[in-house]
Formats: sequence, structure tokens, C-alpha cells
Amino acid sequence: MIKEIEDRIDKLLMDKGFKKEWDMIYTSLSKDWGEQFAIKVLKFYLIALIVSEVGEYVNAVKKGLGARDEHEEWADIFIRLMNIPILDKFDAEKVVNDKMDKNEKRPYMYGTPQEKKE
Repeated sequence: MIKEIEDRIDKLLMDKGFKKEWDMIYTSLSKDWGEQFAIKVLKFYLIALIVSEVGEYVNAVKKGLGARDEHEEWADIFIRLMNIPILDKFDAEKVVNDKMDKNEKRPYMYGTPQEKKE
């Protein structure tokens, strides 16, 4: 299910010119600073876009705009989050499933004072 959404977002990024923007950023930075630096800057750029969408979601909640606007802003966050595996070319669905498997094996309320110690 995540893979299909990822593919759809990837197509949108391509069709609407956002991947071209990524390429321009990467090309200009990697020429002078190297590939690793260019990728790092692109990741920070994408993280900034995610944070911007989170801010829009917070404002929708704060202003009491209602579920419709909140859900739309949540969707924007998810879409922006999916840019990371697209850039890094990793299988988001596998990574999420692997992490869920790990979390399901953890104790009740893990990482909190309420965690049951065994």
C-alpha cells in the first residue's frame, strides 16, 4: 500500500517539476562541494518543507479550522515525508514494516515512566 502511494508521489514530483528542482540543487552543489554534501543539503531542504507543512497543520488546529483542513494538512505532511525515501531510493514500506515489527516486540509503554519492568 505504501509503495503505491510512493510511486504516485514520485510521478507527481516528476510531472510538476519538483524533481527537476532537486536535480538543479544537486548539480550546482555537487560540482563545488561534492555528492555527499549535495545530498545532505537536499535532505535538509526536504526536512524544512516537512516542518513547514507541520506548521500549517498546527495553525489549522490552533485556528479551529476543522477536520477537513486538518486532514488536508496532515496529507501534505505525509506527502512531504514520502519525499525522503524517494530521494534516498529506499523501500519505505519495508522500513515501516520492519520498525513496526520491532515496536510490537517492545514492552508496554516502552520508553516512558509507565513502562512495565520485567
